[in-house]
Amino acid sequence: MITGIDLGGTYIKGALFNKKRIIKRLKFKTPSGGKNICDAIIDLIYTLCPDPGYAGIGIPGMIYKGRVVQAPNLRGFEGFEIKKYLAKKLKFPFYIENDANCAALGEKYFGHGKNLKDFIVLTLGTGVGGGIFSGGKLLRGKDFLGGEIGHITVFPGGIKCGCGKKGCLEMYASKQGLKKILNRDIEPEEVAERAKKSIKKYIKVFETMGYALGIACGNLVNIFNPSAIIFSGGLSKSYDLFKKNFFKTLKNNAFPHLLKDLKIRVSELGDDTGVLGAISLIFYEKEPI
Repeated sequence: MITGIDLGGTYIKGALFNKKRIIKRLKFKTPSGGKNICDAIIDLIYTLCPDPGYAGIGIPGMIYKGRVVQAPNLRGFEGFEIKKYLAKKLKFPFYIENDANCAALGEKYFGHGKNLKDFIVLTLGTGVGGGIFSGGKLLRGKDFLGGEIGHITVFPGGIKCGCGKKGCLEMYASKQGLKKILNRDIEPEEVAERAKKSIKKYIKVFETMGYALGIACGNLVNIFNPSAIIFSGGLSKSYDLFKKNFFKTLKNNAFPHLLKDLKIRVSELGDDTGVLGAISLIFYEKEPI
């Protein structure tokens, strides 16, 4: 049995996999602080399975040599020695990876990326993450810190991001970004409903989102020449609301020849995206494609 863990800003989700399918799902509220978060992950794993064979863990942040170096959406997690702490408690093999890279792995093994060697996944959730497959391999960079698509600057001098920069894609295409733009605590589903009712202020939010994603993806297409771009995460459900401005901006920023066969897809993995990604991490680490 293997377990997949998806650490999020609100919940830690877990799933038990039996080589063919998910047979059990659980989720715990995400606590604050590195130790508390790790203890909750450990409890979730052993609650799912008293004797797991492997665990894959997706983290919404940057991990360097087993330490969390940046996690803007998790209070008290930055600087925590996650690998060392978990190694003391878990007596079986486990793997840790950035959650957006996990999402890309999930698409490779279970989703739209199955038969593709070159594709890019953008996770549109609490923040914006990115995972890049090129030549059939997950691109991580020399320090395993690459792929931070959410922190591409799309509006220089724009809204201040949790990372400290201004104008990051994350501030225009994520749950926390929408809240900052509207200056109120509102869920993306409510923003979408109001946009569908033709309320201009909310329509504008998705137009801006489409523009920001078009700028970022235009650059990504020019650099990586992918076969597909896949949107996942909660805000991908609002694709119909931002796609018009997205395509317009994408066409204005990417070379036409690179767009000719490019496919744009919305993930079909749903709420299992994160846990399937963490499960896929185990497959990838054990037997790389």
